[in-house]
Amino acid sequence: LINKSNKLTASMSVTMQCMSGFLEAFQKIADIAETNNAGLRPFGIALRRYCLRQRCIESRLRSFNSQITDCLVTPLSDRLEEWRRTSNQMDRDSVKELRKAKSELQRAMLEAEKCKKRIKRKVCILFVHIYCSFMRQNNFYDLTVLMLEFH
Repeated sequence: LINKSNKLTASMSVTMQCMSGFLEAFQKIADIAETNNAGLRPFGIALRRYCLRQRCIESRLRSFNSQITDCLVTPLSDRLEEWRRTSNQMDRDSVKELRKAKSELQRAMLEAEKCKKRIKRKVCILFVHIYCSFMRQNNFYDLTVLMLEFH
């Protein structure tokens, strides 16, 4: 937007310079026609009025061009650097948060894996104790029932 606005103001400046040169030439023709006694006075007056109207349009264009520069391009370019810094800082912060979340997830997954292994060991130890107690009693029937229920 800033580049487009700069191009617009530059092209408007060139247009106004061309317009000014054209109006200068027209003004000279109007002056010659007005001072000539060959009956061209009304034509010279009409040309002078045309030049005055065009100069009014030219001044409005200059005003518009300066307003674009002062109210659009300059504030945007001033804030652009601030926006870039803010955007870069937000990117850095989001990367930090992402790394933090990934590491927390890895820690949680490792902890869950450890708990799963502990539970497996405890279940195996419990099963061995039960098995040993049944073996001591020589009660194989109860052991097979227990194994079927366990799985």
